[in-house]
Amino acid sequence: MEVSNLKVTHDGSLTSLKVKWQRPSGNVDSYNVTLSHQGTIKESRILAPQVTETQFKDLTPGRLYQVTISSVSGELATQKMAVGRTGESGAPEYSLVA
Repeated sequence: MEVSNLKVTHDGSLTSLKVKWQRPSGNVDSYNVTLSHQGTIKESRILAPQVTETQFKDLTPGRLYQVTISSVSGELATQKMAVGRTGESGAPEYSLVA
């Protein structure tokens, strides 16, 4: 009952990260989503089983964060982890010209 397709993106934002995942098959009571940086938990939230995305705001630009999602079902829980970096100010912007 582990979530799948876990993605952490900044969507061009310097101070926020968007987290998306696909619901696992089977019964899920809730998700425990934790955002951490270098082993220190910055924020933790419990989300309803029908929720498949969340956003963390007021983050530091250019910093690498780790997101852990625990799928909780009764007494059981499984974890999935992914990392994502907020956008950096002053970083070059690239555009694809066809």
